[in-house]
Amino acid sequence: MSPSVTLETINDQNLDQLGFFCYKSKRKSEGYTKKQAWVRDRLAEGLRLHILYEDGVSKGFVESIPGRYAWRAVHARDYLFIHCIWVVGKAKGKGYGSVLLEKCVQDASEMGLKGVAVLASEETWLTDRSFFIKSGFEIIETTPPAFTLLALSINRGDKPYFPSNWQDRIDSFGSDLTLIYADQCPYIERMKQAVNNVATSLKIRAREVCLTSSEEVQAKSPSPYGVYNIVFRGENIVAHPVGTDALLGLLENRI
Repeated sequence: MSPSVTLETINDQNLDQLGFFCYKSKRKSEGYTKKQAWVRDRLAEGLRLHILYEDGVSKGFVESIPGRYAWRAVHARDYLFIHCIWVVGKAKGKGYGSVLLEKCVQDASEMGLKGVAVLASEETWLTDRSFFIKSGFEIIETTPPAFTLLALSINRGDKPYFPSNWQDRIDSFGSDLTLIYADQCPYIERMKQAVNNVATSLKIRAREVCLTSSEEVQAKSPSPYGVYNIVFRGENIVAHPVGTDALLGLLENRI
């Protein structure tokens, strides 16, 4: 018998009950509560968060927001911007990703936007660009270390694009080991300790910079991935969450 597939849209009334898909087993953790507050604040800005259920069990989700409020360092004001789209484990290969993506296109149309844009990567927690290309998205631009900006246009308008001042952004954080992060991802909180662990091990200074608005992310993030970046001595060492061992390996040859 075919499974029953449904979509639930998160709003102020059901957020506490349904959550936001990620970290649902750790609802009392700091990462979860910060993300929950972040979602509640973003709903007023047009955040769309849909959770896909198979026979009553959550199997995937998509989180998007009008590009003017995107928590990625991109210029996509006229597009609905996807922060995250994910399908878990054995639920992959059933077309659920396409169901979620089609919902985003529908949302963009209803909001009067020019289309849907997304940041993809093969080296971070983001979805691989091949998924979007198969769904009709076009590659707009690429930028190091491994980011691709893609868009699906449904109305005529200016295409989204990346900033061009990455090195200036990196240099603005100085030479100390610096973590630049935002509360858009609940998993970041548990990985912040890696920076302190490595700084202690290598006997170097470390600091944290929390970006607290989409405007800050778009204007200051040292890579398109505005959620977690680590800068050191004029270089963006990583643009995705890493643990202590991985970060230590990256830094040992740079000291």
